[in-house]
Amino acid sequence: MYLLEFEEECERFRQKYYISFEEFEKSVLNAKDEKFEEWDDYLAWKFAEDGRKHRNKRSKKS
Repeated sequence: MYLLEFEEECERFRQKYYISFEEFEKSVLNAKDEKFEEWDDYLAWKFAEDGRKHRNKRSKKS
């Protein structure tokens, strides 16, 4: 995936949940009951955040 794709995916989740990834991560990891849709979104959002950060690092080195 390209940096833009990771950024768009992150933005899609920010708009869906109206919070930052860090806030969403805390909410999901501290939830008493596992909600499948939120857990699935958490994994996808984490992948996008990690990919965005990795691509940002690589583009700054170039």
